[in-house]
Amino acid sequence: MAAAIGKEPSTVQSWKVRGSIPDAQKTLIWEKAREQGVTLAPAHFLPFDVAASDDAA
Repeated sequence: MAAAIGKEPSTVQSWKVRGSIPDAQKTLIWEKAREQGVTLAPAHFLPFDVAASDDAA
């Protein structure tokens, strides 16, 4: 995904570590994922701790 959106892998990794994707990148990620046949849901764009707590409910 990093290559698809023109970012260094370390940048995308830092988003994972931080637990959130910058809002400015979300539309591009959504579009590139769709182009590559990756299905995303809105929950993929929530802070990871919020998405995890929703899964536990």
